[in-house]
Amino acid sequence: MATQNTPDFKGSSSSDVQGQQHQQPASIQDKASGLLSGLNGQLKTFGDSAAGQLGKLSTTQKVVGGLALAAGISWLSKAMNKRSA
Repeated sequence: MATQNTPDFKGSSSSDVQGQQHQQPASIQDKASGLLSGLNGQLKTFGDSAAGQLGKLSTTQKVVGGLALAAGISWLSKAMNKRSA
């Protein structure tokens, strides 16, 4: 009896023993789906909160914050290029 593990199109593996396939129980997929939907709700809540806080900033604070963010991204990009070269 030969056992062969091959990934299916979803990235999970299924065993093939003499033509019989065993797949993961649906409950694991249901749990993963539930976790992702819960995460989606948390991200929406965080996004709404962040947008509300951003709306409270003055225009000057937004400009300075944007410039600081751009400078930080630029610095990180240059540091990563030096490291990989």
